[in-house]
Amino acid sequence: MIRKSVLPALILYIYLFGTLLFFGCAKGPEPMVEIQVFAMDTYLRLVAPSLQDTQIKRIKEEVARLDRLFNRFSPGSDISRVNEAAGQWMPVDRDTVTLLERAKDLAVQTQGCYDPTIGPLVELWQIAPVENNQEKNWEPPTAEALDATLPLIDYEALAIDPEGGQVRLAKPGMKLDVGGIAKGYAVDRLAELLQNWGIAGSLIDFGGDYYALGSHPEGRPWKLGIRHPRNPEQIIAYLSVENQAVTTSGDYQRYRIYQGRRFSHLLNPKTGYPGEELTSVTVVAPKGITADALSTAVFVMGKERGLELVESWPGVETVIIDRDMKLWISSGLKENVTFPVEN
Repeated sequence: MIRKSVLPALILYIYLFGTLLFFGCAKGPEPMVEIQVFAMDTYLRLVAPSLQDTQIKRIKEEVARLDRLFNRFSPGSDISRVNEAAGQWMPVDRDTVTLLERAKDLAVQTQGCYDPTIGPLVELWQIAPVENNQEKNWEPPTAEALDATLPLIDYEALAIDPEGGQVRLAKPGMKLDVGGIAKGYAVDRLAELLQNWGIAGSLIDFGGDYYALGSHPEGRPWKLGIRHPRNPEQIIAYLSVENQAVTTSGDYQRYRIYQGRRFSHLLNPKTGYPGEELTSVTVVAPKGITADALSTAVFVMGKERGLELVESWPGVETVIIDRDMKLWISSGLKENVTFPVEN
């Protein structure tokens, strides 16, 4: 879908199945082009000034190409082929090598709280999006099932041969799941395309993974709203960002309720259980792939360890919301966070 419009048509942009809201565009001298594409089981929405037809085509082709490489549900994707051939080397695309190199590096830097080999654990829990959260017979996995699965979660057993363009999972039964970083990687690629074309004043939203390229057309930072974790129609805080990626991970998009206890899809690769201390983590970072992975890692770490990690990471900031709806904001972001005016 492509829609050309002037900026007032984007005064309020609400992405109902994302975790951030984009508030926005007022009058400007250039018409804006909005592109919407379904890929990686969600929607990409990109707003940029005066894109040419060839550029629109290139953006769509790039998103489709990355989806074909990274979608683990597609039988012919690189990720699916690596999973099926666990224990053997598998040739893959250069982008897949780059993605997995970065994924492994992020796993090291987060001490395994983000782990791209979490696939078997994801399949064991079978936690669907919230709209499918009506299954009455769902139960959390048994301790025995978790004990059998956890040895398969091991980023150190992911071998990457950059020169040969091949990847290997060391143990049969291991599976990659790059859903925690694939959209961030795609957002970075699209931002790079726009920058190469000399286009700024753009916003990329890939299922809640954002990249604010340059400043808002009004000459100010972009303003993104963080949803209230328990009242999704409300905004709990606003972020002002430019030339930064923003991703939120929360326990309210994909979860199950069992005997009054909430189990989200944000699984701790070490314990096998979902993180339960927090309800939402928003990460601001120079790159989308970093924001994507760290929002998950900080969620399972909890606020103390998560804040400590973020404060030690140059260019990275966070807004953490705990179970009491209290906000914890990293030191470098406090001047860029505002709150709704109470009536």
